[in-house]
Amino acid sequence: MSIKNKIISEILNDFDFERVYTCMLVLNWEWAVSLGEDQFCEMAVPSKGEIIDTARDLLNSAYNQKIECSTGGFTARYEEYEDGEYFLTLTFELDSCTRKAYRT
Repeated sequence: MSIKNKIISEILNDFDFERVYTCMLVLNWEWAVSLGEDQFCEMAVPSKGEIIDTARDLLNSAYNQKIECSTGGFTARYEEYEDGEYFLTLTFELDSCTRKAYRT
């Protein structure tokens, strides 16, 4: 197994997808869910499997492109340091707030 696949597998095994799924059910957090090939999408709370598949896709994209990417509440982030050490992170965020300030 490649290092990339090992890291992604560990993240997916350690991440609490049941908690995310429960949160999405409670909040009725809908995604566009495919109805199959040649069919339209519908809005629905994704299944736990769809949530995991989306997280896996984001982690692969972040790793392969060495970027941060987000969708549906998830963010996958690749961070690399000068010494060659790198981190791959998966988060699910319900709320965020940022303010810009200037030094006086």
